Amino acid sequence: MNITCLDATTNGFWFCLVSKKSTSWYRIIPVVLLALVLAACGDETDPDDEDGDAGLTQISVSAASANEGDSGTSELVFNVTLDTPASEEVRVDYATADDSAQAGSDYQPVSDTLVIPANASTATVTVTLLGDTVVESDETFRLQLSNPVNAGLAAAEASGTIINDDRAPATRISVSSASANEGDSGTSELVFNVTLDTPASEEVRVDYATADDSAQAGS
Repeated sequence: MNITCLDATTNGFWFCLVSKKSTSWYRIIPVVLLALVLAACGDETDPDDEDGDAGLTQISVSAASANEGDSGTSELVFNVTLDTPASEEVRVDYATADDSAQAGSDYQPVSDTLVIPANASTATVTVTLLGDTVVESDETFRLQLSNPVNAGLAAAEASGTIINDDRAPATRISVSSASANEGDSGTSELVFNVTLDTPASEEVRVDYATADDSAQAGS
């Protein structure tokens, strides 16, 4: 909607020319009625109005995951999407950031500008993972987007999970026989030693219980 005030007065009133393109009507009204016109037409947006980001397509990046591998490298791929294809080329900067995963030892850091061609709606960012045989928990890092051109940012950060695919060799648990003097009164202790054939990289748990033989529980 366009409003143009005329450089003239009639009976002390300023008059304005109001044009509304969507319905192709034109009116000359007193300024005192202008507020009423704006209230009636204010909820309709001029299609030629390009101010603000309301009409911009929005960029999102999704979380991703991949197996680490035992050696060499593997790839983790982030999907970057637009909610609607843009009529112009879209650009956005991206960079990785450490979380529990560390750049240089768990993955190779990246930092660059992603280009999504006009009328396209998806693109990818690939991060190289560094394999090892260390038994460890899954690790994460982040991909961060910034400085969009011809688009807005709906989801500017996503997590990348490096899945640990290493397994520790099976550790064997053993319990040794034990003995102790009974004593004449009161109580005494008998201690069983429980051992692992190799140290485990993770906490080991095992249930235990006594069972009667010639000795009777409680007596």
